[in-house]
Amino acid sequence: MLNIILFGAPGCGKGTQAQRLAEHYDLYHISTGEVIRSEIKRGTELGKSMEGYISRGELAPDSIVVEMVRDYMRSHNDKGCIFGRAVSQWCVIDFEKRMPVSLEEVDSLFEGKFCDAPSPCDPPRKVLGVAPQQTIEHKVVYSDIDFNRHVNTMRYIVMMIDMLPIEYMEQNRSLRLDVHFMHECRLGQVLTVGYEQRDNVSLFEIKSDDGAVACRASIEWR
Repeated sequence: MLNIILFGAPGCGKGTQAQRLAEHYDLYHISTGEVIRSEIKRGTELGKSMEGYISRGELAPDSIVVEMVRDYMRSHNDKGCIFGRAVSQWCVIDFEKRMPVSLEEVDSLFEGKFCDAPSPCDPPRKVLGVAPQQTIEHKVVYSDIDFNRHVNTMRYIVMMIDMLPIEYMEQNRSLRLDVHFMHECRLGQVLTVGYEQRDNVSLFEIKSDDGAVACRASIEWR
């Protein structure tokens, strides 16, 4: 997917060049200036809020601009453009047993919430083995855990990303992230984070201090 962002002073030709690029590459052209003026003209809540910032000579928060662009993209998507895809896997946990529960046992909670439509995304990939070239240790602290008192899934990803050289991340763009969670870790445990680089794929493995593999992950780059 090709994405182009043009910056420049008022009147420098951003709109003209953007229109030419959109026609040449068959892209979807979005002008934030036009979006903002349209919202103000229509008198929407976002437009009124934006008008207030403009009248005071202030910069509007990113959250307002992002919301305006999001709404504009939803209402002007005549080309059927796909702006993003995601897939997630969910499970129901029995807090007392700390084990997954079959959805069939709680079917009444999800009645009418499922469909048979195929996922638009590729299924998650499992990371079967990692031969770490580098390792670091991380002691689980309070900021690592969630309400269930085990390490939050995002914290695992942060630990892995911290293993990568900053130069590598600056020179490459991530294409895909697959994470396989296998074992929970708790406050006070010392984790070993392992990292292996295979061509354009970064592989990670995190083990708890009892030797159990907590999770494995891979990041594909370009």
